[in-house]
Amino acid sequence: MAKAYDKTGRTADAIQAVSEAVDLAVKQDNQQVAKSLQDALDHYERDNSGAESN
Repeated sequence: MAKAYDKTGRTADAIQAVSEAVDLAVKQDNQQVAKSLQDALDHYERDNSGAESN
């Protein structure tokens, strides 16, 4: 879902979706998924901060 949001310019929604997914993965003690999602979240946040500074 986050990738679809991001591709349509809805980066804030992508960040929210991935953030919720990270929280769920952590609660379920699924560290591998949490790490992968956190990497995606970091990517979206970097992209979003770059867009805001332009």
